[in-house]
Amino acid sequence: MKVLVSVLFFHGLVGAAQAQVPTPGNKKVPSYSVQAGTFIDALLKISTRFELPLAVEWVKSADTLQPVRLSQGETTAAAVLDAVVSSRQGYEWQLENGIVHVYARTLLTDSRNPLNVRVSGFPNTPITVAGANAFLFNAVTEVVRSSLGKVESLPGGGIEPEFRIDVGIDATVRDVLNKIILASKTKVWIATFTSTSSLTVKGYFEVTPMLDPKYVHAEDQPLWIFLRWGDAPWKRLDTLFD
Repeated sequence: MKVLVSVLFFHGLVGAAQAQVPTPGNKKVPSYSVQAGTFIDALLKISTRFELPLAVEWVKSADTLQPVRLSQGETTAAAVLDAVVSSRQGYEWQLENGIVHVYARTLLTDSRNPLNVRVSGFPNTPITVAGANAFLFNAVTEVVRSSLGKVESLPGGGIEPEFRIDVGIDATVRDVLNKIILASKTKVWIATFTSTSSLTVKGYFEVTPMLDPKYVHAEDQPLWIFLRWGDAPWKRLDTLFD
């Protein structure tokens, strides 16, 4: 599959008039190589190198935890993404409003995916990433898990500036996460699902714990995490244990 062509077709961007639109297709480099410990590590390095906001819905498995080794001559971000994403069975990527969205095909439209839950009442006042994350986490946890959880503080330190996003009245969780990374200093969100497709008591796919389960209960585990360009993967993104 020629990913660049399919992406441009998907968004109706075919034509000479669109040649200057900043997309992975026209982010060129004389050469590029990536040496990454895992699929996620490779995606984070590409996102940082080409300054592409990144959204990932993936399943942590023996396959996706294999190293990625890639070296190309003159190339584009689209070609690099094509090579890396196609190296893992069942994965695709699309460009969505300036965000590179990498996903497992089986997850995208499944009604059991918590990212497809629709939320309402998101604040239309200025908010920080931590505040937006807390609101969204609590709203979604109430739907997909047995009880209301409590969001953990975000990494990164410092004081996040406030921003305002227009979510609308019936947006999916995925939509809101995308708006957050476009409006803030966080430029990546990742949702990590289990290879066993385990379900919550309410019938939604459960995520892989990103915090030590000995100290953070399942209902309090983050459903997604945020990263900035240049951040290293969290420890539990790189290891097979849950």
